[in-house]
Amino acid sequence: MSETITWALHGFLGLPSDWEGFNVKAVPIEAFSDMYTWAKHFNEQAKQEGAKKNRLIGYSMGGRLASYAAAQAPELWERVWLISTHPGLNSGFEGRIEKDEVWANKFENQEWFSLMAEWMAQPVFFGSSAPLRMPSDFDRKTLVAYLRNYSLGRQKITPPDNVGWIVGEKDEIYRELLPKALVIKDAGHRVMFDNPKALKLLCEI
Repeated sequence: MSETITWALHGFLGLPSDWEGFNVKAVPIEAFSDMYTWAKHFNEQAKQEGAKKNRLIGYSMGGRLASYAAAQAPELWERVWLISTHPGLNSGFEGRIEKDEVWANKFENQEWFSLMAEWMAQPVFFGSSAPLRMPSDFDRKTLVAYLRNYSLGRQKITPPDNVGWIVGEKDEIYRELLPKALVIKDAGHRVMFDNPKALKLLCEI
């Protein structure tokens, strides 16, 4: 039985390999019908692993899913870190669902490299490193399911009070959104790529 496992969740357009070099158990995110169902299956997976202590770290979409897992089984998670993670909307749910549906249609139909250029040009990614993503890295149906089923517009919970929030120094959008979050210097939205050393030290991974 392992003493401690730190489970790590990637973001949208992310891969478990994004966590290479970190002392974590990186898992692929499955496409379930909703975030609650995903969290139920994930928490069962963590319980079956049988570690004495479980910790959880998630980036962006993975952070929002992590908040569901933590809220659903708070006794399971000793520590939870949410990186560049939206805490949830207070209004505008339908508008966000519609926005993600537009992206879902693009991921279904648009040529890959023009789509990647459009996605990476979003203001939230300014000043942040981006790994090269190839069409062979993904199943497009899974990406579309993420956008539709895990949309911020469908997020119906707020994360538990005991989670730790992390943002990049250059990520002005999320620093404004999360003014009490811990700030990683020399990093934008993609903290694990921009300053992995600082992230490792902060989260002890």
